[in-house]
This record gives sequence, structure tokens and C-alpha cells, in this order.
Amino acid sequence: MGVGQNEGKCEMVKTRMSGQNSVLLAIVGFGVLAGAAFIFVKVLVAELTPLQVVASRTMAGSIAVVGVMLLTRTSLPKSTAFVRGVLVLGVLDGVAPYLLVAHAQVHVTSATAAILVSTMPLFTTLFAWWSLREQTMGPATLAGIAAAFAGVTILAGPEALDLRGDDTLATLALLLAAASYAAATVYARGLLSIATPLALTGAKLTIAAAIVAPLALVIDGTANFATLSNEAWACLVVLGFGSTGLGRAVYVWAIGKAGSVKASLVTYIAPVVAIALGWALLGETVELRTLGGAAMIVAGVGAAMFGRQIEAARRRVFDGRSPPWVSLNARSAE
Repeated sequence: MGVGQNEGKCEMVKTRMSGQNSVLLAIVGFGVLAGAAFIFVKVLVAELTPLQVVASRTMAGSIAVVGVMLLTRTSLPKSTAFVRGVLVLGVLDGVAPYLLVAHAQVHVTSATAAILVSTMPLFTTLFAWWSLREQTMGPATLAGIAAAFAGVTILAGPEALDLRGDDTLATLALLLAAASYAAATVYARGLLSIATPLALTGAKLTIAAAIVAPLALVIDGTANFATLSNEAWACLVVLGFGSTGLGRAVYVWAIGKAGSVKASLVTYIAPVVAIALGWALLGETVELRTLGGAAMIVAGVGAAMFGRQIEAARRRVFDGRSPPWVSLNARSAE
């Protein structure tokens, strides 16, 4: 093999590694912003209604992304498929989860909210398997899903038995938000074939703002904004322009590069950030039950997301043979 060919291969490897590093940086960066978003929402729901919080964050996010689109001269596709797609995405990835999370955070801590929304990859795995066939539903994947939902049960605690209680309703709302985010993650990947991440995010947020802002104006008015504290204004600015706007555009880009399941790794980072910031800035207590439930959810999510790799590793270790405990059970049955 010639020197030129070797140099060409080295350049290809460097380019591939650079691309992978960019995707990883995007996922980590958005994970931090997503974790901090739960802190911002917790501060805001103490001074604004959930509807006002969602209207404000979607409007700010839309302004941020559309502004960048104008600077970069990014155009929107004119196809019917794109218009229909962003209408669906505006609800799945904007209106529905944002409202569910804001209502839930009136009753639960930011740490609990972040941990429950971190179940998103479980739903992503299920949706991707069903619609895109990205993931094989093997024993490890199924065990991971079961373990993660066991963690949800631990996190919810005995209060979950009261189906009419605020905490139970908040838990259900956060799980629905996670499912909505997951559906949006899978759905967005299909739209990336006809639109750039920036255009998709800008259109989605504009649709979401157009739905929620008039409702907030009619139902809740604007009086609360006149008495909004400086702390809340700061949270609103970072939440809207950072977490909701530009951060989400970067995440949509990562979905197109890494796939919907791998991009969901962001949910490993967000709960850690939310727990740390909630404890440090809001004085939230971190109970043993919270850590135990979080550990179960993280372990389950990992097993569900990487089920194929776990099964492949098991087959390599045992060289196609059944593991010792399986053989032992078989002999015992005889």
C-alpha cells in the first residue's frame, strides 16, 4: 500500500473522529442545558402560571433560532410534508411536553422531574424499534425497560398508590412528557431529510409559540410579568434562548448525525445536572429513595439502549454456549 493511500486513510479517520467529537460535545452541551432547564422552570412556576412559562420559553426560543436563520440565510422548505411535519413536531416536542413538565414541577422537585423525564430513551427505543427498526428488542433490552420502570416506582414511593394525589398525577405527567419527547426524537429524524436542524427547530418553536401564546394571553393575562423578579427574568432568558432555542437546534443536529437512540444519551446528563443544581441553588433535599430510583432508571435505560451490544458481548464471552446459570437451571429441571 502506498504512502498516499495511508495518508488518505489517516485523514478519513481523523475526519470521522472529529465528527464524532462534535456530536458528543453537542449531546453533552445540550444535556447540561436540559438539566438546568428544570431549575429554571421550578423558579418560574413560583411566579408565573405553567401556560405563561411555556408561552414565554417558546417565544424566546423562536426569536433566537429565527434570528440565527436570518443571519445565516437559512430558508424553509416549501413542501406539504414539511409543513405537516413541523405542525406535528410543534406539539410533540414543544406544547405537550413543556406544559406537562411545567404543571408537574408545581408539585415535585426539579431533581424528581429530571429523573422521570430521563426515561425518554426507553420510549425512544420502543418507538425506534417500531417505526425505524433501529433497535432489537432482545432480553437485555426488555430487562432494561423493566428495571427502569421499577426505578420509577421506587422514585414515586408509596404516594403513588393514591391515584388522585398531586404527586402521582405529576409523575404520570412527567412520564407522558418523556414519551412525547421520545416520539418527537424519532419523528424529527425523518424530517431531517428535507430540512436543516436550524430550520426544523425554528419552524417547530414558531408553531408552538403560535399555539400557546394566545391561550396564555387570554387565560392568564400579563399581570404576573410586571412583578417578575430579576432572578426569574434571568431564568426565563436562559431557558428560552439557550435550553429551548439554540440548544434544541444543536440537539436536532445531533439526532441527524448519531441517530435518535444515541442522541437520547443526553438524558444521562440532565438528571445529574438537575440534582446538583437543585441541591446547590434551590436547597432541594436529595433523599436516598431519589438516588435509588435514579440508579435503577439509569441502569435500565443503559440496558435498553445498548441491548444489542450486551447480547453480542454475552455471545462472545460464552462462545455461543448458554451461560453457566442457564445450564445449571436446565440440569436442575432434569
